[in-house]
Amino acid sequence: MMLNIHFYQIVRVITLFPQVIWLSFEKNLAPKTEFLRTSLNLSDEEVRRLMLTMPQVLGLSMEKNLMPKMSYYIEVVQYDEEELRENILAQPSLLVHSLEKRIKPRVEKLARMNFQFRYCPMHILGFTDIAFEKW
Repeated sequence: MMLNIHFYQIVRVITLFPQVIWLSFEKNLAPKTEFLRTSLNLSDEEVRRLMLTMPQVLGLSMEKNLMPKMSYYIEVVQYDEEELRENILAQPSLLVHSLEKRIKPRVEKLARMNFQFRYCPMHILGFTDIAFEKW
């Protein structure tokens, strides 16, 4: 996979997620970008855009973090694969918020209020707890 990342974009990634410099290309970056490409059916350009927008995704564990979140969005939120793909491309932070501390509690609270997460603004996960409660 060729992402065609320019020098200034590499600087941006390092600025947003400095830990990336300690990640192994062979053990971390290549498998993770391939996993995202195949599991979300992304083009190389879409993977590049995702990495440039939310490089923190590169630091997440596939087994302990990315896979459980994607499963949750499909099984509980009931996104189909295309909706999951489109929503992650539009709001990559859907992958970086804590499943146990942020995503599940908000989805469950919305459900108790007879709202479905899938119909709420995607940026709702980015709200502080106080802003979420006011919303």
